Amino acid sequence: LTVFVLAAAFAIAFAETWTISGFPYYTYPSFYGMLTKGSVFYGTFFVVTFPLFFRLDENTKDLWSMRRVVGEALAAMMLVIMAADLWRLVFLRYDGLHTNSVVIPND
Repeated sequence: LTVFVLAAAFAIAFAETWTISGFPYYTYPSFYGMLTKGSVFYGTFFVVTFPLFFRLDENTKDLWSMRRVVGEALAAMMLVIMAADLWRLVFLRYDGLHTNSVVIPND
């Protein structure tokens, strides 16, 4: 199941990144970098949130209250934010010119 989730998450992220590149208002400094590093970055969102959706209504004997669903969703989103920030700290660097501009290094 883990291998399937990882493969599906990164395949979906790659496909979405590839298809959105055809939109005329999206440009990337490095198309290769966006397809590789960007897709892995985006795929981590699916990997991190999968356990929540998998457990949501799997066991009909243990029905979740709305409070538990909201709490789990907020916790999953916090993990996504932490994973995104970790990714930024490890793999990306700021170009120093604009505070909202990120450069994906070419390898």
